[in-house]
Amino acid sequence: MKTKLLIIFLLIAAICWAEEPFYIDFDWDSVKNYNKFQQDFFYLCKLLEDSHPALFDEIPEQQFIRKKQLFAGSLELVVNKQIFAVMLQKFVSQLNDGHTQIYYADGFGDLRVPVVMSWSGDDLYISNVNQGLDLNLIGKKVLRVGKVSADSLEKKLGPYVSAENRYWKRYQLTNLMNMVGFLLLTDVIDQEETIQIVVDMDGQARLLDLENSTEVTWLKPAEHPVTAYNSDLFSYKILPEIITCYFQFNEFNDLQTVRMYHKSSIIPDNEFDDYHRDIEERGGDFRIFLERMFSDIYQQKIDNLVIDLRNNGGGNSILANQFYDHIKLEKPISPITTGIKLSQLMQHYYADIVDYYLKRLQEDFGVEAKLPYYYDLDLDMKEDYFSIIRNRDSGFYLPVSNHKFDGKLYFLTDYGTFSSAGDMVTIAYDNDLGIVIGEPMGQKPTSYGDILYFSLPNSGIDGSVSHKVFKRPHRSLSREKTIYPDVPVKVDFYDKYLRGIDSAWDAAIKLINNDK
Repeated sequence: MKTKLLIIFLLIAAICWAEEPFYIDFDWDSVKNYNKFQQDFFYLCKLLEDSHPALFDEIPEQQFIRKKQLFAGSLELVVNKQIFAVMLQKFVSQLNDGHTQIYYADGFGDLRVPVVMSWSGDDLYISNVNQGLDLNLIGKKVLRVGKVSADSLEKKLGPYVSAENRYWKRYQLTNLMNMVGFLLLTDVIDQEETIQIVVDMDGQARLLDLENSTEVTWLKPAEHPVTAYNSDLFSYKILPEIITCYFQFNEFNDLQTVRMYHKSSIIPDNEFDDYHRDIEERGGDFRIFLERMFSDIYQQKIDNLVIDLRNNGGGNSILANQFYDHIKLEKPISPITTGIKLSQLMQHYYADIVDYYLKRLQEDFGVEAKLPYYYDLDLDMKEDYFSIIRNRDSGFYLPVSNHKFDGKLYFLTDYGTFSSAGDMVTIAYDNDLGIVIGEPMGQKPTSYGDILYFSLPNSGIDGSVSHKVFKRPHRSLSREKTIYPDVPVKVDFYDKYLRGIDSAWDAAIKLINNDK
């Protein structure tokens, strides 16, 4: 029983913070002759070595040592905190981990480019415009931004974000490229008042000389009758005419999760009431939602369920376990398994859990482990995929569903499908539970996650580091960078924003109609 509860806690821990900064043990005398930024950098390297589950898998140890010394040398003349933060981000981006990052994006001011630029396929497009600009610019292919060709932007700007694949990289760069300060720092542009963008207008290159602004009002997409975004955590619509249920899953969060975070002191007492009220208004308890949705599906004899995970950045992965418990399965689910780095930083946040696993290592395996230590939770995965929600003493207990859905599942994905949302798709893909439609997801199927927050002692710069690796069921495919959809769909931004067309939904409906 105790093992189950601890594993549950480990799986849901995705956000952590402390009222006062916590600093790991570090030999400050060894870096006393360096400047304060160099000292912080050496401290960060020590923290990564202690806390990250696969640092030397991503950067071999000897190579890491060389990179560390070279990078420290590049900091000799740095005096600006924002520049230092950006340089640190470029360093940690080498870990190929979308959860390990430096928080620096709030230092670029309020000046914005009056258009949004997004990737679809291999090309960059204008995906939205500020009020007052020509709406016909939406959907136009971008050829050049400032001084940099569109073909070179991803390579030039990629190191400024943390990502496990190019799709999450593109997703984050879409937001950063709208910040004038970011484009100035990265030498994409050289003055802040205006920006020059070259677009393809009916086969002809056209130069746009646009005025940047601190006030932008983006065009809202024309509302699709079924898939229009809403602010609920999760919602559904029954479409009896096509024997289909549409399930919009926007965030892996609910009241179960809030209560557990509060019990574990992840959500402080003084924030609990407001947080609880917000989550209750936006969705409530996911178990109640699932019972209602699947009861409607059963009563109305629905054969098809479309799960929309686009722009879902993840959260509590146990909600996926609860969802799949409502699905009629032909064979047991092969789960994602976990490795965890026991460290000083983790012990600060989760002392009881670290002590528990150190004790297990000693009693069950005869290992006198000291921190840091990598613990492979495969050793504890003797229970089936659903044992985590069958524990009556846990906050995530779920009785066996009375109505198992035995129809077809369709998953809609895009670059913003990340973390627990990506894990949910990985479970479906590796267990042949459904068809994936849309764009490649931003999550690597075998990935890092469950972040611990840290602050650097001298500069006060904040960041996060993963302390777990999540291993996909199909281990032979662990090096794959994403789940490539069974039915790939390219986004047409003009159709999306001005005509209300959802190409991924249309592709799903086409499949459903063909199967009738």
